[in-house]
Amino acid sequence: FNDAAKRTALVNRVLAGGKVWVEGGEVGYKYRKSSTGADLDPVFRRTVLHDSLWQSDVSSSTLGFIVPAHPIFNTPNTLTSPISFTGTSIYARDAMRMQPGDVGAQKLAGWSAYPDTAGIMMWADNGNQTTMFTMFAFGAIADTNNGKKLAQNIAAYLVGAGGGGASGPWLSINPTAGT
Repeated sequence: FNDAAKRTALVNRVLAGGKVWVEGGEVGYKYRKSSTGADLDPVFRRTVLHDSLWQSDVSSSTLGFIVPAHPIFNTPNTLTSPISFTGTSIYARDAMRMQPGDVGAQKLAGWSAYPDTAGIMMWADNGNQTTMFTMFAFGAIADTNNGKKLAQNIAAYLVGAGGGGASGPWLSINPTAGT
């Protein structure tokens, strides 16, 4: 996400009605609006992430379902809350505050240590799910099978009826590989 052109492509994709799923704890931290007023890329943060403020690294917390009946927790795989994470790395998960008054934004899961923040949030434009922000590294989920099931459920939701159907082309950005 260090490439402004790629962040702009994600913003443009959302504005055109495309779907974007952002995964990773440090994304929220890097593109946060800090208490000092610094805001690295406010258009990306508001349009794609839909968060208003980074709260904490959440280095020792579980992820609890706020909307347990939501398809990302039940279809095609049934998951149980809470989801535990390994280690206490500051890079594994972030607690983020949602943008106040952000019509269409919904907190689906939150952190036990920071119940007023989000761990998973989505934003829907006119009911058509457009963005999903999972504020943690899937590799840090303690039960790797649950991590795989959650990823499969989110992908199924984005391309299925709950997400308004598939719209291509898909855009994939891998910050580790620099692509």
